[in-house]
Amino acid sequence: MPNQIGTMASIKELGGKAWGIRGLEAIWRDIRFSFRSLRRSKAFSLAVIATLALCIGANSTAFSVLYGMVLKPLPFKDPCQIVDVYNQRPKVGPERLRTSIGQYVDYRDHANLFAHVAFWGGWMFNIGGDTAPERLVGIMATPEVFSVMGVQPVIGGF
Repeated sequence: MPNQIGTMASIKELGGKAWGIRGLEAIWRDIRFSFRSLRRSKAFSLAVIATLALCIGANSTAFSVLYGMVLKPLPFKDPCQIVDVYNQRPKVGPERLRTSIGQYVDYRDHANLFAHVAFWGGWMFNIGGDTAPERLVGIMATPEVFSVMGVQPVIGGF
């Protein structure tokens, strides 16, 4: 029974002509038409390009900040397992008060729900000799903080 459409080679040839060269020519023709239209109305083109640049820049900035602050995973082993324990006294003042050293020792010795317990807190200090001192902000932490985070210290050990 003869093939009514034609041979496979002729079908490939017709398909290549339909989508290959003709498709590229159509795209090239559309690009040239777009540039000709943009050249005719320069003020409108400048307004469109400036608006697009501003919107694309604002979107990329917003998503970069969102990724860096919310979506990017923490650089620690099992970050979803790390919790911050604090005191809450809403009638007294600030709602999130740090735990004390005594509470830390109690948690460390008696809390069996946590694999590791560490204590840390903010610390401000001055560095400088004979020159004007420089105010720096740091963190004081117990050595267990490395076990909690699942990291090794760069210098020293624990």
